[in-house]
Amino acid sequence: MVTINLRMKKLHAIIVSRPGSWQKMLQYYIEEYPFVGVDHVASGGLSAIQLVKDHQLDLLVIDSSIPFEDVGVLVRSVKKMQPDMCVIVIVDTIKEGNKISRAGADYAISSCNFEMQISEILNKINQNFSNYEVINEQDIHSNEQQ
Repeated sequence: MVTINLRMKKLHAIIVSRPGSWQKMLQYYIEEYPFVGVDHVASGGLSAIQLVKDHQLDLLVIDSSIPFEDVGVLVRSVKKMQPDMCVIVIVDTIKEGNKISRAGADYAISSCNFEMQISEILNKINQNFSNYEVINEQDIHSNEQQ
């Protein structure tokens, strides 16, 4: 008989946001989902790019506090390095949303009601994500076969 031990996998996320209460609130809100772990928080595009180079991540959330010109560069750079990474950008206007979508973001969501939108997106991502991984297999009757 074989026993398979499973553990819940988490999406590995990075948040890019200026330091402050909004950054902390965004991290807190995302970590409310048991299948998401915020592994890194960056305060700008260059530090975020370095973190993406150094780590295998699944999710990038960029806050509207980052200068919009930097966001497009960041999205394009990240998508070149890790094309499968899901990129969510919080924007202030529809025009920004359209531009950032053309730059390669998977989702552009409004800062006005981001909680509802990010909830829908994270749940959608979770449905397409394998939630469990095998951590080991043990043959509990290996002595019986000898």
